[in-house]
Amino acid sequence: MLYDAYEVQRSLLAGASKLAGLGAGWLSNPANPMGYSAMSPMVAASLEVFAHAAAPRGKPEFAIHSVKIGGKQVRVDEQILLRKPFGQLKHFARDGVDKGPSVLIVAPMSGHYATLLRGTVERLLPGHDVYITDWRDAKQVPLSDGSFDLDDYVDYLIEFLEHIGKRTGERPHMLAVCQPAVPAFAATALMNADKNPWRPKSLTMMGGPIDTRKAPTAVNTLRAERHCNGTDDLRRRGPEGLSGLPSARRLHDDEPRLAPRQPLGDVQASRRWR
Repeated sequence: MLYDAYEVQRSLLAGASKLAGLGAGWLSNPANPMGYSAMSPMVAASLEVFAHAAAPRGKPEFAIHSVKIGGKQVRVDEQILLRKPFGQLKHFARDGVDKGPSVLIVAPMSGHYATLLRGTVERLLPGHDVYITDWRDAKQVPLSDGSFDLDDYVDYLIEFLEHIGKRTGERPHMLAVCQPAVPAFAATALMNADKNPWRPKSLTMMGGPIDTRKAPTAVNTLRAERHCNGTDDLRRRGPEGLSGLPSARRLHDDEPRLAPRQPLGDVQASRRWR
């Protein structure tokens, strides 16, 4: 019900946004006599704000075309090294520069796009060979591609790390921001236990709680108060057909895919394991 209501609202707002944009343009047109009235600029500005706020937004681009290294601008190319159903491994290749340790940035898969970490990628690029987990919107993944749970999350990270290690010939570093702290920790532990030659050289977890019982939030309280069978009662089936979804997928009841925000920028590492 939640996702159905969200999709209906989004579809209605998309149409309203178009109409508001047309109205703002009409009132701002110099050829329109009504545009010279006292209220027209205020109404046009209000319509423009509404049109911008309600407009549907897709995935933003990283738009990192160059980076300054050694006082010179170096071109940066985005390369997709691995494509998987729920995400892909993206590499930011610096033209003519192969120095610097490799680092895998694990972006959150919790209602945001990886471009939220654009500032982090840009800051690391001058001294590092940067890779990032570029997750897909889960509701856009067909049911035929299977499920995606914590085990799959960990397996994805292990596969990405092995691919980077084999490609560069050295163990990569791993930096997990917020939500992926637990799967990144688990992947590191498993690879160390298996003596995997491409296990992370270091693991940095930023703002990601490992034991949420130590600082419980509203999510912990909800889970404790609701007597449910595993997480089945905390999930709903996403809508089908309202926005061209390939199929209805069971989604967690946190929030639908959020509109793009400003990049997180620079954050301090909370803890590091080697």
